[in-house]
Parts: sequence; structure tokens; C-alpha cells
Amino acid sequence: MIRSEPDLDKDVVQQMIECGRILTKKGLNNITSGNESVVLNHRAENVGGLVMYITRSSSKLGHLDEPTAIVKTSLGEYDGNMVLASSEADIHKEIHRKRFEAKPDLKSSACAHAHTIHAAVLSMEFEETGIKELRIPEKYRSKRIKGSVPVFVSRYGSGAKDMVENMPGVLMDNPIMILGNHGAFAVGGDPEEALKRLIELEAITEKMVLDRIIPQRDREIEEKVPEGWLDKYAVAGALGQMRYGKTNIKPKTIGELMRRLDSSSSDWVEAQRRYLNEIFDEFREIGRDLTDFSMDPYRRGSLSRRIGNTVYITRTGVDFADLKKEDLLAFEMGEGDRIEPGLCESWLHETIYDGIATNYITHLLPEYSSRYSIYCGEAIVPIDVEGRYVIKKIPVADPGDNILTKENVGTLIDALKSNEKVAYVKGLGGFALGFGELYEPLHYLESAESSVKMITLAEKIGIDVRAKQEMFRKW
Repeated sequence: MIRSEPDLDKDVVQQMIECGRILTKKGLNNITSGNESVVLNHRAENVGGLVMYITRSSSKLGHLDEPTAIVKTSLGEYDGNMVLASSEADIHKEIHRKRFEAKPDLKSSACAHAHTIHAAVLSMEFEETGIKELRIPEKYRSKRIKGSVPVFVSRYGSGAKDMVENMPGVLMDNPIMILGNHGAFAVGGDPEEALKRLIELEAITEKMVLDRIIPQRDREIEEKVPEGWLDKYAVAGALGQMRYGKTNIKPKTIGELMRRLDSSSSDWVEAQRRYLNEIFDEFREIGRDLTDFSMDPYRRGSLSRRIGNTVYITRTGVDFADLKKEDLLAFEMGEGDRIEPGLCESWLHETIYDGIATNYITHLLPEYSSRYSIYCGEAIVPIDVEGRYVIKKIPVADPGDNILTKENVGTLIDALKSNEKVAYVKGLGGFALGFGELYEPLHYLESAESSVKMITLAEKIGIDVRAKQEMFRKW
């Protein structure tokens, strides 16, 4: 007897929260990518009466405890919550429908989708669309991952019609499958079971990729990046190399601004204290997120937010995993080039705010994409579905000098205007823009880093990356 659940089930929500946290800690998804769903089997006349819990579109799997991160929708007719749900909700819905139609006594059904990088890279060996099979070497087989794993290569992209038509049927006979150039889907009785399958698949495919790396290709790629590259490229003034203004201004920290409020008490003071705390909390949360995704390995990153005429910016060399109120500075527009050298990237962020209408700027030097920007040419062209969907073609500015200065920063401004989300500077990492929240630019940069990691691994195992890039240009 099929059963349905009218209200939000706290146990299911908690399971999804924990699953999302683990997926994030294991590095199996981008910051707002990947999705989960669960359907409980309670009383209902048919499968269409069942309720599906699914992560909301653009929700952060590592923070599913946030309000509205999980929504409820029906397995039957289309309802209003489908607008809020993940872009791949139609696939989840059809997967669960088929599972319950085949096994009406199933207590529950769970499905998880993650951007398993190594599984996606191996799937790039399949050039034709349709259902394929990835053979697993005997030495890597396990109880969950046996002789082979099905692969579906879509003609289109995320949430495409051919995925809805093909993937649910495959997952009836196989608890896990790879989505070509994208990631993997796994099913189980609960989120934990699906999660374990994804983790094991990525562990196995990582070993398979390492086995296939061609030593000569590996050396050639490494030799494209000059030794000591990190010390060759810099933002003028960020590390104290030079100054622009005649006078040095030492901006106040959020901590100092809040201490000024301690001497008095009023509704206005309390409102100001809450306002500054909210600003700091946003920076602290994103600092932890970018640390989880290893997006600032060299401690050269910088985050900022513009509110009216005031810019809040992180200090140079800050530890984003443990951001403190003394690490967040505030200055007024027009003061950026007079800030004491070595404190922050004030003049650079100010220049970008002057040239582009945006509320947030993030500058990070993630390992793969920063190195790749040195030799990739005028653009980074992703070869994975998520990269093409989120960030498309990423311009790489070459200022003609290893130091980014006021004289050549126009190359970066032009690159950002051409993409409207993200651009890289040769050897200096990525710059991304955000309008609604600080997580937006981090999402773009994290997606770029993931895409470049796939490009690098694909090149090392002999995949024709240029052909893949051309395929996606047509797509």
C-alpha cells in the first residue's frame, strides 16, 4: 500500500542535512551544486500521491539547515514548489516514481547527485551520446561498485529531457550511474546509503584516473608553469610593494567600529551593532565555505562588499577559516588608493566598483585555475556540463606585466564586463562579481576551479581537450 506524508518529516530533513554536510566535506560537490531527495512511503492511493523532499535550487548542500533549503513537492502533478526545487527535480521525481511502481512495499527511496570529478573525467572518454558502460578493474571492485558502472552521456545538459527519459530506467537495475561530463547519481533506501555509493565511486575512479595518467603528459603540463610563479605575480600595494596616494590611511576594522558603540546605548546604537554583526557574519560564513573547498591555498584572497559609499574588505593574508572582526576593514569610496600599503587590495576593488555596477567582489587564487591561467591563453573553456552552464567561457586578462597596477587594470575590467560573472588575470587567479549575496562570486570561482581540475586531469590521461571544448562551443 502506497502511503503519503502531509507534513515535513524532521527525521528526513535531518538525514538530508547530514548527507549534505558530508558531501561537502568530502569535496563531492560545488558550493551550490549537487542535490538530494527523499520520498517516504505512507498511505496514498497511488504513487502520484507521495511527497518528495528535495533540495531547493541553488541551495548549499553544506548548509541545508538554513530555512527553505529543502522543499516539498508531489510525485504526481506539477505543483508550485517545483519552481523552487533543484533544476534536476524532474529526474529525481521520475527516479522515485519508477522505484515505487516496481516495489510498492519500499519503505523509502533516496537519491543523491554529486559532481564527482574523477568519475566525470573518465566519462569524457565516451564521445558518443547515449548509455555507455565504464568497466571497473577487478582490483578496485567492491560490494557496492562491482564489474561496471553505467554512464549516460546527454545530448544537452543539466536537467535535459533525454536525462529524464533514460536515467531513471538505468537506476532501476543499478544503484549508481555516471552522468557524462558532469557527475554521478546514486539511489538507496535513505540518504546515507546513496551517499556511501557516491563516496565509494569517487574513491575508485580517482584511483583509475591516477593509473591512466601518462607520465610525459604530466611532465609537459607541470613544465608550463614556471618555478616560483606565485612570487612573480602580484597586485600592486597588496603586499606593500607600492603606494598610489600621497597620504596613508589606516582604515577602521569592524571590531573598532563596534567598540565605538560600546560607550552609549540607544535603539540606533543597537541597530548599528546588529547591522555590523550581520555584515561580519556573512564574511565569516563565506570564509569557512571557501576554506572547505580549498579556494585560498596561498592566503592571497580578498573579499569585499560595497554598501552605498562604504566598502568592507578583508585584510591581506587573512585566515578565512578563522575570520575575526579585526580582519574586516571599512573604507569610503575615494580612499582606496590612499590606504596604507600591505593592508588590503583597496585600490583594486575600488576601481572595479567604479567601473562595474556590482555589490560584491571576490579575488581568489585557487590552485588549478590560477596555474592554468598562466598558459591557457585568452580564455578558460570548460569541458564539463556544470562549468558551461554556470560560467561558460571565462576570459583571461593579460595585463602585459606581472604586477597588476592602475595603468593596466583596465584589462581586468574589460574581461569582467565581457563575462559579467568571472574573469581571471594571468598568474593572479580569479575575480568574480556578485549582486545578491557574497556566496555568488565564490560559486563562480569554485565552479571554474572544478572545471579546470577536470581539464587538467583529462589532459593528463590523454583526452582530446580541444575537441571537447569545441563540442561545448557548439552545445
